Amino acid sequence: MKMIRNIMLFAPVGIFLIVIMAASGGGSTASTEPVSIVASKTKITQYAQYATDLGVPWDIVLLSDVLNAEKAGQKGVESINPVYTTLEFLRANVEVEHYEVVGTETHTDSEGNTYEVDKYDWVYNRTDEYVAKNDILSYIGLTESDNPDLTPQNLIDRLNQKASDDSTNEWRYKASFLVNTDYRSVLSNYIKLSSEQVDNVMKLYTSEYMNSWLPEDLKTRINNMMNNMGLNQENNISVRRSYEGITFTDTDTPVVYYNQADSRWGNQKYVSKTIASTGCGPTSLAIVVSTLTGTAYDPPAICEWARTGNYYVHGKGSLHSLIPDGARHFGLQVSGCSYTEGQRIVDALSSGSLVIAIMSKGHFTTGGHFIVLRGVTADGKILVADPGSTARSQQKWDLSIILNEANKGASAGGPFWIISK
Repeated sequence: MKMIRNIMLFAPVGIFLIVIMAASGGGSTASTEPVSIVASKTKITQYAQYATDLGVPWDIVLLSDVLNAEKAGQKGVESINPVYTTLEFLRANVEVEHYEVVGTETHTDSEGNTYEVDKYDWVYNRTDEYVAKNDILSYIGLTESDNPDLTPQNLIDRLNQKASDDSTNEWRYKASFLVNTDYRSVLSNYIKLSSEQVDNVMKLYTSEYMNSWLPEDLKTRINNMMNNMGLNQENNISVRRSYEGITFTDTDTPVVYYNQADSRWGNQKYVSKTIASTGCGPTSLAIVVSTLTGTAYDPPAICEWARTGNYYVHGKGSLHSLIPDGARHFGLQVSGCSYTEGQRIVDALSSGSLVIAIMSKGHFTTGGHFIVLRGVTADGKILVADPGSTARSQQKWDLSIILNEANKGASAGGPFWIISK
């Protein structure tokens, strides 16, 4: 039987010898040979930080560079900037809205003088997409050679600046990075690994083996990164009863409610954990899709779609890209929204849209947790559908709490996603 992995620590302290069994040669007679790559604790931390900041599983990025470094005759990955490999797993999603002049409005300045300004109305929207490193760098006007020390924040800032520079009163651009979760395709077509190498990488990734050999201090550091990004969504929720038939009718749009700990599915597997413990993302999406499409999609159905599409983080929860990609998959309109756009969220809820939010430590979670914003009251309070708590779902929340506790480092256009028919 083909060996697929063997990873171990190596002296001196703080230096790791990553040894994996990689397919070599071509054709059906290809064999496996060990690949030995040295990486410092600092470098592994950088891989984890950079990839996590952009919403991509760090271990699959590191494994990709280990194999390509070996192919290039390098004995280490210290000289590699993980941002550029991470870019191969990303899509730059650019929402474009077109407006045109439909009349004028009269305004008055501070001195009482009146003046006319054009009034714009929405005409249509489209979504442009730029896939993988070369396409994305070309779009935002960067080159790898001129930017060897590019960081995730530099990259995000440049994408946002490009959208801002392209925007006018008539054309308005909003951009975000989404993860290309077809990892096999990325590894084959962009990372340029052989089919045997792709198989080995995916087996290593899905087994969570990369995380198992990390020393405790580095494991804790990486876990804290994932907490900060809202990717650690594990919650201790008891599976007790059925929540069948609950619909919230205190808003203009009746909202179908699902609870991730429902006895009908709470103990079912969501990848390596259960729906009750890490299924808040798929359950939130199930609430929104079922409500807005009128067709019932329960949490197990959405979990299966997320699993087959690789929208999960092993042992932690779901990628943020689950929400925008999932909404579009089920035929809905979706637009990312910042925590600074409170009025936009209120306006969306007032018009009958639903909003999925990824929350950080606070009233809703100790790590990361997806919830649904389902309405706004006459006095400006926010109503929620929390897949982890019916009690919190029946409370009225100050907008300031929702905005302040939303995950500020969210990827995929978050921490809020406005979803409509």
